[in-house]
Amino acid sequence: MKIVSVNALKLEKDFRSQFQRSEGKEYSLFCDIKELLSGKSIPESLIQFCNKDGLLPKYREPALMSLTLFAGSFGKLDEIQSYIEEFFKISNNPAYLHFALYHLAYLENYSDDKLNKLAKLVYKRCFEKQLSKDRERIKLLTQALVIPSEKIQVGFLVHSITAVETLLGSYCEHVDNNKYQFHYFYLGKEISDKHLNLLYNCRSYNRILEKDSLKIAEEIVKKGIHILIDSHGVIPPNCLEIFSLKPAPIQLSTFGYWASTGLPQIDFLNIVNEKLLSQDSLNSLQEQTLLGCHYNHIAKSALLLEIKPTPCLDRKYITFGNLGKIIKINTTVLKTWARILQAVPDSHLILSNNAFKIPDYCKYLLEFFHQYGISEDKIHLLESLVTEQYHELYNQIDIILDSFPFTSSSTAIDCLWMGAPIITRCTGKKTVENFTKEILTICKTPELIATDTEEYITKAVELANDFSRIDNYKKTLRDKLLESQFLNQKISAQNFEKMLDEAVQKTKNKSQAIS
Repeated sequence: MKIVSVNALKLEKDFRSQFQRSEGKEYSLFCDIKELLSGKSIPESLIQFCNKDGLLPKYREPALMSLTLFAGSFGKLDEIQSYIEEFFKISNNPAYLHFALYHLAYLENYSDDKLNKLAKLVYKRCFEKQLSKDRERIKLLTQALVIPSEKIQVGFLVHSITAVETLLGSYCEHVDNNKYQFHYFYLGKEISDKHLNLLYNCRSYNRILEKDSLKIAEEIVKKGIHILIDSHGVIPPNCLEIFSLKPAPIQLSTFGYWASTGLPQIDFLNIVNEKLLSQDSLNSLQEQTLLGCHYNHIAKSALLLEIKPTPCLDRKYITFGNLGKIIKINTTVLKTWARILQAVPDSHLILSNNAFKIPDYCKYLLEFFHQYGISEDKIHLLESLVTEQYHELYNQIDIILDSFPFTSSSTAIDCLWMGAPIITRCTGKKTVENFTKEILTICKTPELIATDTEEYITKAVELANDFSRIDNYKKTLRDKLLESQFLNQKISAQNFEKMLDEAVQKTKNKSQAIS
């Protein structure tokens, strides 16, 4: 992505011409990195451009989107909350609105109730009336489709192939193929070789290009799909416009996100445990929820990796770390980590992310920790690593410090697999706070869960002062993960099949009641 200094854009015509050249496909970031990262807030010059009187919504929307994306890339979303919220005042574009909604989930003061209401707002503003004619057309095509007792056709509709979709694909071989047959409807670019294996167990693979939502929905109907599964929720890029047309009698959302899609056409939401949902989400989603299967994925390259001796036993000092997304590491998290480093003499911190390719951002972080009396040689900033190197890096870390309020999920599984304990904070106010807590509870290590920030600090410092306890975790966490059968794909697939059974039965019961 091209980065343009706002100082080089002196006139509004330069601002507009830059967007015109991008043709709405590539959004340049209108800001000076040094100005952004050296200050405590988003640079005033960028805000002035975004607020410039007369700036057409056509250009203001992508300007705000660029600002949000850039701020998220450097953990500064809390500083531009008002600008993210503005999407909901000026935009009727579902892609922009879902983009904004996704980013709001990372903010401490945005409850699940607020997120669920905004998701419903996007549906009403962008889909409800606009797609009513198309929805009626699809309804006529599907009304004769009866859900059978066997050979039920299940479709996965996705824009991209991620670990989630790969995991879903792996379940197919463990599910009763006489009862369920699987199809992939893929809207992205040509599928890579590494993801082809997930298609082998599917009845069909359908790559769909350059078709509008109605045509895609019609193609799904022609395949006779009884259950259509969404794996992205509101996370961009998503398929919610197609789901809103209801091309299948049963539509189910699973994995990958934290709250309602806002669509009444989504019949069920897969959760692994009701405790995973905040009370806000539980209240608003209760009728839709199904108990399903865990998101449990470990990269194949990591399965045979050896857990090496506990680093602190040899070094005689503690190394903390976090290898998650920078968007989760906000200013409050950084301040909390700084307090922990202060309380644990000679301790180090390892972070890894592609943001560290930018020297100015590295300088900003080093100066941030220096304000707390932590020298540069104690902070290790590494670029993102390939899978095996990423897992090996956990062998260099004694204690993982989780992010908050958006906690770890797959990265929490990774660190436990490599024997690194993770301290998490869960107040229970937001569903995204519960991810790591759920994993630690399943692995019978609740002592690593804090209920507030002060307890989080206390638990981290206490563990850092107990080398033998850290060593015990290093030797036992992988076994705890295996004993929990959290990674047992066969069991997860069986739970996935039970979830499909439940969705079918509830739908049939509802139809009979209406009849």
